Amino acid sequence: MKEILVLSYAISPYRGSEFSVAWNYIVNMSKTNKLTVLYGCSDDHMGDNQTMVDYLSEIEINNVNFKYIEPPKISNLLNTLNKKNIFNYFFYFAYFYWHKEVFKQVKSNNKIENIDIIHFLNPIGFREPGFLWKINKPYIWGPIGGVNNIPLAMLKFVSFKGKIKFLFRALINNFQIKYSSRLKESLKNTDLLMTATKQTQRLINSLHSKQSYYIPENGITDNISVNKNKFLISGKINIIWIGSIEDRKALIILLKSLCEIEDKSNLTVNIVGDGPLKTELVRFASDNGLNHILKWHGSVSREKVFELIDNAHLHIITSTSEGNPTTIWECMAKGVPTMTIDHCGMSDTICNLCGIKISLESDLVFEFSMQIKKIIKNPKILETYSSGVIECAKKFKWEERIHFMNNIYDKAITNWKTKQKK
Repeated sequence: MKEILVLSYAISPYRGSEFSVAWNYIVNMSKTNKLTVLYGCSDDHMGDNQTMVDYLSEIEINNVNFKYIEPPKISNLLNTLNKKNIFNYFFYFAYFYWHKEVFKQVKSNNKIENIDIIHFLNPIGFREPGFLWKINKPYIWGPIGGVNNIPLAMLKFVSFKGKIKFLFRALINNFQIKYSSRLKESLKNTDLLMTATKQTQRLINSLHSKQSYYIPENGITDNISVNKNKFLISGKINIIWIGSIEDRKALIILLKSLCEIEDKSNLTVNIVGDGPLKTELVRFASDNGLNHILKWHGSVSREKVFELIDNAHLHIITSTSEGNPTTIWECMAKGVPTMTIDHCGMSDTICNLCGIKISLESDLVFEFSMQIKKIIKNPKILETYSSGVIECAKKFKWEERIHFMNNIYDKAITNWKTKQKK
């Protein structure tokens, strides 16, 4: 067993997104390695770790030692504006100082000599490379992402405030990915890099001549199965959309598409999630006669999400920007196909067997509505897609990834040893 120091800012056994990226990694990789996991939060904000405290007081995971890194005072101060939702970008300043605290503690720990590999796992964004690459140990970073900007064609689907936010983010993104000296240093000192999307892989190699291994940041942990009973009700189509109801997720695209469908009598659309645009979009749905087919579930437990997925025929993603949303894997595990815009991580993961990809160059509202209309006319096709999902899902199982990751670790050690000889 290798001794691996894992840096994972966000982790939780109960939450999705970045939290589940870390949790699924730890549960699976601890089967063949000994992990020391440094983390900063398990709840809504930096320093909020009650979920992990409660969990670890009752359950122990073999071969895993969790160490909570408390944010320094300056991080707490800087993060105040983010917590109050006044200026969210202050989080990154707070996060920078949290990484400095991590480096300080690791560097002063004499047990670091026993570590075989350091792995900076999450968040997957490239903007903050941390400082652990400065320690003379085999170092892995990734999978990383966050390089993609919102396509200009999709700006019309976001609010004025959202446009300002996304354009500001694009400017920062483009500057950092090209000119950040800390990013350049960290990439130079990373013995093995993993990238979450092929777009990220190409861009990093193009800008910094750094090769990487492509692998989505998450995978399937559950048994793959399909609720075949849902296909017994002839003609009924149960759609599910999951995410934060905000500009980035662009739920408005789906709602406008539904407005273009004349016969909606066999449709039920489940909206799972909450967010700042919910009130506005609920009003839009009401004004446009969609109330009879929409079910607004709000934020629900993961068990409830899985139940809704299990009964869904089709999963829809309308996001302007993503890595690989966790919902893809959750839906794949239940044999649910995905309809998505053909960009970001979805472009790499979804194929014609397991879903429907809509060109970014098309009229998105029109194309989503046309694809849904085709399904309404021929609902049996959803069973065909479901079978395709089952086949495609196998290659994304975490059991397969354990072998891949252990090979990655061996290669990182080899790369590091080669570097030491120079």
